[in-house]
Amino acid sequence: MEIFAIALDTIWRNAFTTTFSILWCLIGACVGAIGAWLLIPNTHNNHLQQDAIIHQAQPRTNFHKSRYFWSALGALICGIVGGFGESILLPWLFALVILLLSLCIWDIYYYAVPNWQNLALLLIGISKSALPLISQVPSHTGFTIDLSIVYLESARSVLTDLLLGAGLTSLIYILGIMFLQKHLLGEGDIVFCAGFSALFGFGVTLISIFWGCVLASLIMVVGKILSKDTPPLVPLIPCIVSGLGVGILYGLWL
Repeated sequence: MEIFAIALDTIWRNAFTTTFSILWCLIGACVGAIGAWLLIPNTHNNHLQQDAIIHQAQPRTNFHKSRYFWSALGALICGIVGGFGESILLPWLFALVILLLSLCIWDIYYYAVPNWQNLALLLIGISKSALPLISQVPSHTGFTIDLSIVYLESARSVLTDLLLGAGLTSLIYILGIMFLQKHLLGEGDIVFCAGFSALFGFGVTLISIFWGCVLASLIMVVGKILSKDTPPLVPLIPCIVSGLGVGILYGLWL
């Protein structure tokens, strides 16, 4: 049986170190908690929600209490990233983690996400092409790197992955309308997958979607067993992000 593992590119591998920093861990925890609290939906601000998304579902009544849980989760993830992350790239990593967490929460509660957050993810994905200019600095030992070539190759790769991610989801969207007369995906999902593919690569996106489909199937089976009604709708973005995590852990364990 083929082993599905996610192999991230050199930019992601170079973004983390083997040493642990307590100071950056604490800073990351504070940034993650505050960032998650500010970006996740606020049920007490209806004007913000109506302007940010369309066709929103009704939020759960206990959502305000769950904001503490999501903020704690953001603090935990950013704390781990801060502890092991490369200090030069930490602001970029913190922004990415908080934004992905916020997108997942919006999609879980509303089955839609703010347009500006999707656009921000796309811009972060495009900014990945500039990371070699920051992380690969010529050393004092005389070893030099042609940064213009590195930047050109990285930008070309990011653009290719972005277009492949957008093309795949657009194809699914069009085929669903043509043959099933229904929207299998939303327009926002196309933008998200484009940014996600630019960030992690098209190959990683495919494996993340695979593991996300596995998790979604399990959720629907359990929901069908526990409920006699229609199985619950499963949002796409949390499944893809969770699929990324499962794929990475699966690759590490095996």
